[in-house]
Amino acid sequence: MTQQLTKFLLQISMVGVCLLSLTSCANYSQFSTGKQLTKSNPQKLYNARYANAYLRWLEKQAQQGNAQAQYQLGALLTHSDVKKGQQIPYKPQAGTRWLVRAADQGNEDAIILLSEIKFDYKWLMLAAEKGNANAAYKLGTLYETGQKNVPYGDNAIDIPQNYKTALHWFEQAARQGDSAAQSQVSQLLHNA
Repeated sequence: MTQQLTKFLLQISMVGVCLLSLTSCANYSQFSTGKQLTKSNPQKLYNARYANAYLRWLEKQAQQGNAQAQYQLGALLTHSDVKKGQQIPYKPQAGTRWLVRAADQGNEDAIILLSEIKFDYKWLMLAAEKGNANAAYKLGTLYETGQKNVPYGDNAIDIPQNYKTALHWFEQAARQGDSAAQSQVSQLLHNA
């Protein structure tokens, strides 16, 4: 048996032990291998036994503070496709809570996903600052029109109409190839 094959089989057995016994699996390489196993064969999420074991394992990792596990769990719960036979339950509120926990730890994927599924100035701003064109475009639109009572965490804020700030966010999105933002930049510069 080659050394590479031995290493691969060892990694699979470690994931299997984690999935079956639901031990802590705090070692990142074990988490990463479990993630890759599911990513390489997403059909496994259509198998009820595997999906339930994977969810329990992922939830245990998330409860231990693993931001990547929190993101993955949140993404699965908010984007489950039960209608197509996927065995992951659709639980958007629970999923959003896990995404917030991951984002609070700085998980960029969670921040971006939150900015897309939850209209909240906090997540839009964080995602835009991380270079997400869609979030930057949404911020540009908010500042171009001005808007009252924009959700910001548990509160709401008023966004004043500010063409200079709108132009800044549209330019950021346009630099990343967003064609709608490019049009908005042209329009704002033409009207200035």
